[in-house]
Amino acid sequence: MRSAAFLCLLALLVLGPAGVRGSPVGRAGDLLPLPAPAATLAPGPRHPDRPVLVYTSHPRERYDDGTSIRAVAAVLAVGLRAAGFRRVALAPAVGAGPMAYLRSRALVAAYAWRNPAWLVDVHRDDVGPGTYAGGLVGGRPAARLMLVVGVRNPQAWRAVPRARALAAAIEAEAPGLLRGIYLGPGDYNQDLGAVLVEVGNRDSTFAEVDAALPALARALAAAAP
Repeated sequence: MRSAAFLCLLALLVLGPAGVRGSPVGRAGDLLPLPAPAATLAPGPRHPDRPVLVYTSHPRERYDDGTSIRAVAAVLAVGLRAAGFRRVALAPAVGAGPMAYLRSRALVAAYAWRNPAWLVDVHRDDVGPGTYAGGLVGGRPAARLMLVVGVRNPQAWRAVPRARALAAAIEAEAPGLLRGIYLGPGDYNQDLGAVLVEVGNRDSTFAEVDAALPALARALAAAAP
């Protein structure tokens, strides 16, 4: 992903000022306030046989320690199975370059008709050092998370409540682990129901990312529709 400033500029170039202003959920570049933590969390998904797809629209993303985002997606897929989902698929790399989301769209569409619990697009952010530091899960230093909702998504008014439900579950699992819900200028295939999660940024270590993923998996299970 890009920095907030670059995303805002890109939104203006692609959408024009009216396109950015016209979103029903807010402006590109906004960071939505976090909801209160969920009062109670389900011990697992209500419908464990609903499929879950984990994929990476930007499979070339890497952390400075050499960890690939594909490896992170694989660890999350294992965590989702441990959290109670019985049908978790880890997609092959299909995206890359400026058309990454368009290239991953066919994959997402193929799963969207199967009534999935989640379609999870895993990323790492490209913002400055230390931005995602400071999280803790079970006493372990953990890379913090960010949920991203695209303002170009015509179903953004549905994507925001879903992101907020997931955010509340993450806050209940690990207070302070989530940085917020960021409004990006794209669509990110969220009209098909995809959820975009940033797991740390470039200087996050694999140990920090690995510490965050079980909490994310349990939150996805608890907030599954």
